[in-house]
Amino acid sequence: MALDDLEVIEKLVDAGAERLEGRRTHSIRWCQRIRQCASGARRQPGLSAGPTARSDPA
Repeated sequence: MALDDLEVIEKLVDAGAERLEGRRTHSIRWCQRIRQCASGARRQPGLSAGPTARSDPA
């Protein structure tokens, strides 16, 4: 994943977390985990996201 992709994901997660604030605690925890993963990936250049669920098995 490119650095720009991670920045976009973080912005989307931040926006979602703001909307969820005060509602579902487990959703906020999920958003925090995504932030941690995204910031960890940023610190590891060359890290590949790997295959996605939509990848062709063939």
